[in-house]
Amino acid sequence: MYPLRGLLLCPRCGHILTASRSKGKKNWYHYYHCNSKCGFRHHSEKINKLFEIELGKYEFSENIKNILKTLLKDNYKSLTGCITDARKKVAQEIDDIGLKLSKARDLYLMDKLDDDDDYRQVKVQCQKETEILEDKLRLMNTEGKETDISKKLDDALNTICNLSKLYSKADTAGKRAITCSMYPEKLVFDGIGFRTPRLNSIAEFILLTNNALSKKKTDMKL
Repeated sequence: MYPLRGLLLCPRCGHILTASRSKGKKNWYHYYHCNSKCGFRHHSEKINKLFEIELGKYEFSENIKNILKTLLKDNYKSLTGCITDARKKVAQEIDDIGLKLSKARDLYLMDKLDDDDDYRQVKVQCQKETEILEDKLRLMNTEGKETDISKKLDDALNTICNLSKLYSKADTAGKRAITCSMYPEKLVFDGIGFRTPRLNSIAEFILLTNNALSKKKTDMKL
């Protein structure tokens, strides 16, 4: 009954709203309310329903979902392509150092290096450089590990497309997790709608996009 308990601020005094039920003549009634003297309270069922409608503002259509998926996949391929090129470059540097060491060894065996220390110095330096590059290559291989990006994108985008439905079906913990991820700060319910000083950046982008599309449709009708 109270998934938003502790996440709402009183519009009158700014205190955090709690929630409870009270007994009427025949039934129990559930409220979000303020414990201060301001006396603000509102039916929890109505607030819960209005909040589900509020979440619908951050959903987007199937067409936008497909466009976003294409853009994100292209960006991912571009990023992993850069990683692949960088990996090849490091591997080539390792090969070049190996070739340098091999040439130094040949010169040493042919007595064309004046001092044993010269060869040892070249060998030690090449080994150090190789170890550094191999560590770098191992890190790049971990970062560039292949993943099923298409499925991950589908899961993420489907979540955003059906946010209000997912919220309505979630348990209390799930509802609170969705709310906190969308709204980093407390919400104020003024009896009609919700407002907050800060939104999740992705949610804000979706809201601006949906508002712009809605305005464009209105302008086209006019």
